[in-house]
Amino acid sequence: MFKGEIKMSTKNLKRIEIIQKVNEKRFKQREAAHILGCSTRTIKFLLHEYRIYGVVGLISKRLGKVINNAFSNEFKDKTIETISEKYNDFGPTLAAEKLEERDSIKVSKETARKWMIEAGIWRNKQAKQIQPHPPRERRHHYGSLIQIDGSPHDSFEGRGEVCTLIVFIDDATSKIQLMRFFPTETTFGYFQVMQLYIEGYGMPQELYSDKHGIFRVNHFEPKSGTGFTQFGRAMKDLGLGLHHANSPQAKGEWH
Repeated sequence: MFKGEIKMSTKNLKRIEIIQKVNEKRFKQREAAHILGCSTRTIKFLLHEYRIYGVVGLISKRLGKVINNAFSNEFKDKTIETISEKYNDFGPTLAAEKLEERDSIKVSKETARKWMIEAGIWRNKQAKQIQPHPPRERRHHYGSLIQIDGSPHDSFEGRGEVCTLIVFIDDATSKIQLMRFFPTETTFGYFQVMQLYIEGYGMPQELYSDKHGIFRVNHFEPKSGTGFTQFGRAMKDLGLGLHHANSPQAKGEWH
């Protein structure tokens, strides 16, 4: 660990005081940047150095470079080895506490977290895990599945009212079959376009929609409820399957 006498100038003392207040969320980063006369990017760097190395990270003459003498490699290796052997199922905060309490090894929880992540002992549970959405296989035959959707947009660029474009698309060919503008996305609008589609192209086999309340009951009623929306009941009566996309990005697999 860092040893020896530390001499601090008034500038260093002020920097430490301000960064400590930022760390305690008593100052915002932009306020600290104004007081210290630097950019918010510099404040972020100083805050990072403080959380990893403590006061040493703020007063080092090599500020802006990696601080190699904060901890020796031997000390780091010993700490990681101890965590692996005794505390590999602990989080960084608890691991840091047990290291000091049982092994006389003192490191901050931020340092423990950094080293545990580097060693593959711990993974940040708050990090968002990317959920893959494999592309749904397209239908092979024209007319077997029709995608239906509504898009509210200022299509007329201020020359008219904002409206919703209801679109029917053939899944196999990605060909737009029908498009109609309506004031809003309503069941009545879908009924109208559905009628036009049947008159022009015949009855499709199945429909594919998002989970809008027009197509799916998202809040089930008491026992008296049927489990179908008005549009859903009508499609059921017509013998049409109505499927709902699980992901908005690509309309993935069905329920």
